[in-house]
Amino acid sequence: MSQLEWRKSSRCTGGDGECVEVSTSPGGLIRLRESDRPADVLTTTPSALATLLTGIKAGRAVRRVGQAAGQPPRTGRVTRR
Repeated sequence: MSQLEWRKSSRCTGGDGECVEVSTSPGGLIRLRESDRPADVLTTTPSALATLLTGIKAGRAVRRVGQAAGQPPRTGRVTRR
């Protein structure tokens, strides 16, 4: 991955590990990461990110990966594989 220019969220508290950073790749894809885990990068399209943010702002629940439509969210701890 080429060198990207990362910007921190305006909600960043300034402490270590509490910031969301965003960058745009030369191809127009959006990259997101947490400042305390810079190697873990989420890549998405502008339209997919806009849909997610619109849903969050409207108070609609966002399904978790692997959660079937109409099913309640699973409870428990999230573990990293």
